[in-house]
Amino acid sequence: TEDMKLQPDDPYSTSKACADLLAQSYHKTYGMDVNVIRCANIYGPRDMNLSRIIPNTIRKILNNQKPQIYSGVLNFKREFLFIDDVCEAYQLLSNTGVAGEIYNIGDTEFYTIKDLVQEISDIMEFTDGYEVMGKDFLEIPFQYMSADKLKSLGWSKQHSFNQGLVKTIDWYKKIFKKIQENQQRRADYWILINLSDKELHDMGISRGEIRQKVYR
Repeated sequence: TEDMKLQPDDPYSTSKACADLLAQSYHKTYGMDVNVIRCANIYGPRDMNLSRIIPNTIRKILNNQKPQIYSGVLNFKREFLFIDDVCEAYQLLSNTGVAGEIYNIGDTEFYTIKDLVQEISDIMEFTDGYEVMGKDFLEIPFQYMSADKLKSLGWSKQHSFNQGLVKTIDWYKKIFKKIQENQQRRADYWILINLSDKELHDMGISRGEIRQKVYR
């Protein structure tokens, strides 16, 4: 809950706790209209940090490769929230949140990391399983938060996990297709600019038309 004592024990979580305390100190000292918002794991379109479990799993499957899971987190349980639902919570709190208060944005659905990967595989109709990599992590095995305080203001998530994943996968399919097309265009451009004028003439292309031909 929002009232639980912060107990960070690594540099990353300590930096987050510091940010929370700093924000609260500005409210207490200067009366600044501040809310501290703590979110569950956020996923959705436009996240290009491909080291994250969801985008990396989607990318692997799109490349017809087995997704990878570290053995140390295989059975860890986490909450996942679709980005649109998080944005709705932020919008609600900007209008109705009490200054200086802390609000959790969480859910009541928990998934193990292996179940998450399997869910993505099922949606993408990938049946070759996943690869388990030998590595341990010093993380909390079961991590979740209560969003009752936020829900009392009228917030509720609008996307089930499956619905959010379908939208997310569709976006990555489109963006990776564009990336591949751009890579091919760059390769074609590089080939053409290194051809002689005679070779270009034989192809019916002038040197000044190369960019237009490739990127039209």
